[in-house]
Amino acid sequence: MNAKLINFTSMKSVYRGKEILELYFVSGGAIARKFFFFDLFCQSLVDRNYSSNSIGDYLYRCVIFLDYIFEGFKVLGENAGSIKVLFLHYGDYLRFGSSSSSSLVKQICLHRPSPMISRNSALAYNSAVKALIDEAEVHVARIRQYSDSGIEFIEQIDDEFVVELSQLANLKVFGVKRKPVADFGLYGSSPKAKPSLTAHMGVKSALIIPPKFFPLEHINELIDCARCHRDAALWSLMAGVGSRESEADQIIFGDIDYGAGSVLLVNPSSRESTAYRGLSEREIKKLEWKGRDTPLTVFLEPYGERFFYHLEKYLSLEAKSYVGHKFVFQDENGRPLFLSDYSSAIYRPFLRAVKVVCDRHSLDGSGLAPHSLRHSYIYFMKNYVEHATGVGLDDFELMALTGHTSVEALRVYAVTDYQALLEKIYYANVSRRTRTPGSELELKIKFLEERLEDFRAQLNKRKSYDQ
Repeated sequence: MNAKLINFTSMKSVYRGKEILELYFVSGGAIARKFFFFDLFCQSLVDRNYSSNSIGDYLYRCVIFLDYIFEGFKVLGENAGSIKVLFLHYGDYLRFGSSSSSSLVKQICLHRPSPMISRNSALAYNSAVKALIDEAEVHVARIRQYSDSGIEFIEQIDDEFVVELSQLANLKVFGVKRKPVADFGLYGSSPKAKPSLTAHMGVKSALIIPPKFFPLEHINELIDCARCHRDAALWSLMAGVGSRESEADQIIFGDIDYGAGSVLLVNPSSRESTAYRGLSEREIKKLEWKGRDTPLTVFLEPYGERFFYHLEKYLSLEAKSYVGHKFVFQDENGRPLFLSDYSSAIYRPFLRAVKVVCDRHSLDGSGLAPHSLRHSYIYFMKNYVEHATGVGLDDFELMALTGHTSVEALRVYAVTDYQALLEKIYYANVSRRTRTPGSELELKIKFLEERLEDFRAQLNKRKSYDQ
């Protein structure tokens, strides 16, 4: 936990083999008592099989929220009305901090500074808070059900605050209000439209968003900048099949078919236990899976050829033999790469290569990460892959290809090429004006010629400035 807390202090703990946090209230600079409800929330994330990374993200974001709320209580007092007001201002706090127009947010920021994050990041923070509120709602319903059944329920929790927190469930986003069933924390459906508290944070565009993909024409160059064959093979695999990094670094030798030139991405929970010999139970629990519903992959060339080339070099020159496990990718000590520190073993080497490529071509590399290669794969398949009936795959074809389980989840990746969209509109406008349009190819050439003239004008203007 890197956040500097005002009203709490945190300690690391372990539950069912996954790292969680224990949260303690602070009063007068000293630890006052444990926040027992937060234990229940941590345990619920583990019980619902969240990945270790997701648990870490959720706990960090919820602690920021709780610290903000309790700092706000110092201004407004602690009651149900206060927590609703503070929740309404939370988006302003996250995004604008002391620059907010709200005097309440400004007062809180004097002692509890804002993380100053983007709108989309604020939405991610809100998702974690929503999970915390859902858990409070389930817990309160459980206590009431026990009480109605005559069962005495004794537990050290902050009952009043948890009840106030649970009431925020009545103020969540539009949609189906789900009624909690206390015994198992399950949900039945009871449709009720609810006003949105997060509308002021904005909504992500599902069609045209700032590009997160690595520039398609420079991926080969990126692979060439890898400092070892292992990284080159890993990046080639991610670019070639559009995999997540966690899916790529968890493949075992049995997933590779050298003859067919293919690789399977297999859900760890579906494997036989013998596949993970050499790993402790705690290490096995660190395996991640984001929900891909097919093990099949299709390589985009030339990355498939590059993967098998660098894989052969890596296994013969870099990988250690007789390591006692079946994972393809290893760290420097021969242990499975997925167990290593992500930042130092995977993220930083990628950023070094990104910087070389972007500096060479005067590109903006901010925001690029290994996951950008997955964006590149899906972006290419959506807009440019040529096939017998045209160019580009539709959303349902992409779902089958990438293992996404819904169109909504896919749309974060499968964005429309804005220039291609402009070309289509250009064709339509010419057709409406002339009534006798030329062929599609003639229109496209005319459009590109006009764009070329614009680029030349911009280039000449830049040269005149340089002189």
